Amino acid sequence: MFSNQKGRPAPATIKERNLEGSVKFFNVEKGFGFIKADGNSEEYFVHISGVNGQDIAQEDRVRFDVVEDKKGPKAINVEKI
Repeated sequence: MFSNQKGRPAPATIKERNLEGSVKFFNVEKGFGFIKADGNSEEYFVHISGVNGQDIAQEDRVRFDVVEDKKGPKAINVEKI
């Protein structure tokens, strides 16, 4: 699972690109939340490190990519639309 001898994880492979949805919940103090994708019932975990330089809040419309994390699907490259 590790890509080099320094113990850094290999870059995640993007499973889905350019999904759109709404921020269901985001806790600024803890730096995480969930995004609900349009058109299905999927909800994706999002960490502040996956947000592209913008503040996000509940009900914001966003576009994002999905990777498979060790704990399940995770939203990355999140940006407001």
